[in-house]
Amino acid sequence: MVRHPKLATANVLLASLFFFNAIAQAERLPLRTYTTADGLANNGVNKVVRDSRGFLWFCTSGGLSRFDGYAFTNFGVEEGLPDPVVNDFLETRAGDYWLATNGGLVHFNPRGSITSHPVYANESLSSSAMFVVAPCGTDAACTEIRRINVSAAFFLSIEFQNTGYLVERIYKTAYGDATGSSTFPSAHQLPVPVVRLNEFLSDTQEIGQGVVVGQGNWQQQIENNKQAFTAEFVQRTRFMTAFPNSMTAAQFVDRLNQNAGNVLSQSDRDQLVSDLSTNAKTRAQALRAVAENSNLNLAEFNRAFVLMQYFGYLRRNPNDPQDSDYTVLIFG
Repeated sequence: MVRHPKLATANVLLASLFFFNAIAQAERLPLRTYTTADGLANNGVNKVVRDSRGFLWFCTSGGLSRFDGYAFTNFGVEEGLPDPVVNDFLETRAGDYWLATNGGLVHFNPRGSITSHPVYANESLSSSAMFVVAPCGTDAACTEIRRINVSAAFFLSIEFQNTGYLVERIYKTAYGDATGSSTFPSAHQLPVPVVRLNEFLSDTQEIGQGVVVGQGNWQQQIENNKQAFTAEFVQRTRFMTAFPNSMTAAQFVDRLNQNAGNVLSQSDRDQLVSDLSTNAKTRAQALRAVAENSNLNLAEFNRAFVLMQYFGYLRRNPNDPQDSDYTVLIFG
């Protein structure tokens, strides 16, 4: 086929006109720039994330900004962030958030509750970033104190007191203490927490499932979770072996109380035996009543706090490698 030169030229001209018209159309796209003048925390944006609720989150060098399509809501040092520079953002399945800042990891409740967690060198929120705690510059003592304070704040949080710390006390109430060995100052045996890391993690997650403190009817949700967990716990083979159905109500309560360190007053013990005998309380409710006793809460506090440092930071049991016993574990 032979093309007419003028027709070919016309086609080229038409194509060129279409191409340049498309460029002109693209240049007229309704772009909008948002800056601090519009409410953004800082013009230096490190990451942008859209959460499951439809909000846009901007990790900036001057705080965290949430955009709802109309206005920005900012979270900075005054709201609890350990450092204004926010590098990364992650939403969990439970709907809460983790932030990576220059001052450490932050557990961020969507309704505004912020809990900081120290992060050490080579730890990261994702495989693409590294974040190091340095809120005190080169002052090692200051950094150590802040790490301790952050750990204490997390341990004392409403969420952890009702999940992880409760799990530790339930195991103690059910099974008492384990026996560990130490070589300091000389070889000896000592009572240690019986709960192990794998048990602690799975059971804590079970009680905390779907709970976001401050959001919705979270108190009822955590109460429902506690009831479901303890009802399932007393049906486990290990528990049934330690507490066979042939035990009387008095034997059952006395064994729980003994394991917990005899924390019940005589009147509390007698009432619990009566409630169990008359079916006013179930075995699961009796277990929980002892585990939530205020005396046990106080008695176990220091030891559980130290244990959580192993579970939370080192992600291992105290006598796992690099340690072979409990020599380096100092309970308060």
